[in-house]
Amino acid sequence: MQATERGKGEMQNVKSPAGTADNLRTEPVESSKS
Repeated sequence: MQATERGKGEMQNVKSPAGTADNLRTEPVESSKS
């Protein structure tokens, strides 16, 4: 159970930063273009 929870947490951690970085990068770019 712990191994599975750890794996899920790691996957979420990797997805969270990537998604946030993409969103933050896309927002400023769109604002600059506008």
